Amino acid sequence: MFVTSTGMMKAVGESNEVIAMPMTPEERNLRRKLAGLRISQSGTARRTGASLEAKENRLKRKRIDREIKEVTSKIERIMRHKPTTQTVLDHHLAAFDSGDMSNILSDYAPNAVLITRDGQFRGHRQIKPVLRRLLNDVFSTCTTFKMAQQVVEGDVAFIVWSAESKKFLVPLATDTYLVRDGKIVVQTFVAEIIPRAQKDG
Repeated sequence: MFVTSTGMMKAVGESNEVIAMPMTPEERNLRRKLAGLRISQSGTARRTGASLEAKENRLKRKRIDREIKEVTSKIERIMRHKPTTQTVLDHHLAAFDSGDMSNILSDYAPNAVLITRDGQFRGHRQIKPVLRRLLNDVFSTCTTFKMAQQVVEGDVAFIVWSAESKKFLVPLATDTYLVRDGKIVVQTFVAEIIPRAQKDG
């Protein structure tokens, strides 16, 4: 979840596989509409001649063909800009790197759940203080960061990392993310965070 330099974000064993996200409601509705149009198109036979019925049929088919083209174009635009689990993770790492809390929270669904050893935190209002504390305590003065592992499988991302700051040592930490419709809906986080005064003592 947390990175101190964008140059450090490439993980050991990082997957390059692009996994498509589940369909958004907009895409689902467009695909249903497209299926209906194709059924209507198949039921509209190509007719020739100058009869009124043939002319109406050609006009109807032309309208259906135009609608199919428009709907197909919209679906293609959605697919080109559709986030993957990997792109959501990459954005989240970069956002945390920048320290911009608004940008970090934008990765989470409104009702997202963050699960830690301290409890469950639901929604941006509860998640924000947890992330802010970690930013201030560890990453505001981070000196080293190491990504040990990054795995993306379907709509799940898993990372293992360690870090050192002027205040704390983090010898081991893991995050798991469940991503749906381009947003983090569930995250688990656990880390061993040792105050430097305790370690040095």
